[in-house]
Amino acid sequence: MTLECIKCELEDHAIFKRMNSLEELTIFMEHHVYAVWDFMSLLKKLQYLLVPSGSLWLPGPNGNIVRLINEIVMEEESDQLPSSSKSPEYTSHFKFI
Repeated sequence: MTLECIKCELEDHAIFKRMNSLEELTIFMEHHVYAVWDFMSLLKKLQYLLVPSGSLWLPGPNGNIVRLINEIVMEEESDQLPSSSKSPEYTSHFKFI
């Protein structure tokens, strides 16, 4: 299955057809916040365990894992805001929940 097929499946998910009002979206987000928080807690624990940090840097055990974890953290903690200016702005999508 290609990435394009997976993207189409995601965009056609039934949840998007079931939310027809601001109230329904609000209820969904009130529950979704816990999934985001749980995911970020697990991700940060993996980052703590597997990604080198601190004042005495040592290379991580697996560069591919370090890269993957850091890329996910970067995307989750600093989403690019839609903007019309030339310089992009970033924020955590969790900040607005």
